[in-house]
Amino acid sequence: MFERTRVDNMAQSQCIPVPAELTLDDRQILKGELLMPSTRPVQDVLNGPGVFLEFRAYGGDVELIAKSAIRALKLTRVPSASQLRRVIRGEDSFNPHQTLGVSTGASHDEIRKAYVDLAKIYHPDRFSNAELPKEVMDYLEAMARRINLAFNSLDQAHRVVVRRSSPAAEPIYTSTPRS
Repeated sequence: MFERTRVDNMAQSQCIPVPAELTLDDRQILKGELLMPSTRPVQDVLNGPGVFLEFRAYGGDVELIAKSAIRALKLTRVPSASQLRRVIRGEDSFNPHQTLGVSTGASHDEIRKAYVDLAKIYHPDRFSNAELPKEVMDYLEAMARRINLAFNSLDQAHRVVVRRSSPAAEPIYTSTPRS
């Protein structure tokens, strides 16, 4: 039926995800990645002859968005692995609540649920079979370490509070003093 040429296949294999936030005409905001050719800047693709852009919402499938339906485009900056390493070493401000996406007064159950959800997303074993660029793998590993560090710091604080609030254990057996 239709045959793909070698040029078409090369263009598809060289697409890179660009983190972006799109605002559509109906004021709907989409957060995800634009799939762009690695050889052209975003501005050239937006002003180019094509009618649609490939967009993958976080956790969703790839969809085609009409360029005419886009009201605003905001390129989001994903922190590099070196920035995350600075945070882990303490050279940058580190807020475990912000890392886990919970409020400061969140209960331990809420903190644990947020940790488990994020750990499922960023766990390195989840991407072990995927052929991802080194920068992406570094980012995923750094995020997993950061999430673990945030949970451990909040969990240690919770354990101290529990330990202080629990009564001291009484001995099970007592002996009478010898005379």
